[in-house]
Amino acid sequence: MARDIDQIQFGEENEKCKRLLSSFKYPLNIIHVPDNNYLRDGSLIFIEGIIINKTISISFLHQALEWHEFIGQTIFQLNITKENATVGSYSNKQWLPPNCDKISQNKTFDNKCWHKHEFPNLNEGEEFNLNILVRTAKYIWRYKIGGNWYFYEHQMPAQDVQYITVRGLKQNPKYNYIIKLDKLY
Repeated sequence: MARDIDQIQFGEENEKCKRLLSSFKYPLNIIHVPDNNYLRDGSLIFIEGIIINKTISISFLHQALEWHEFIGQTIFQLNITKENATVGSYSNKQWLPPNCDKISQNKTFDNKCWHKHEFPNLNEGEEFNLNILVRTAKYIWRYKIGGNWYFYEHQMPAQDVQYITVRGLKQNPKYNYIIKLDKLY
């Protein structure tokens, strides 16, 4: 090129981009944590859906819309099957050494927390609901109301979460969401 390029605007600096971005809607299995709010102690995440896969994967992400080996960070990832759950955090091309909940059925495997459980209703076509509570130093979650609470200590700050994604569920007709955020700050 013979000349310099000046005054090109992208993203929120460009009015046309701003209009296009403001009307963009994420699919129901992805939610953007608003830039002016963030997760911190007391925030709640509700996940509701119909099971469509034998593994349900919930990821809290920074600078990425899905887990990627080189792009972004996975601040918290919870994978649930009928038999067990694994939890971990991924950054700088590696799963970070976890601080697992200190209960007898928890083990550390492949730099992830692993625990055995029995969720007989985790079958394709069944309803699924999970509540995640953000605390200062850990995430707390339980499957179904009245279920056991499980814990995972933060490896990276909860306020860095930009996106939450869920795989393995489709929308339950009873709800207009798969992921719902409450008590953001």
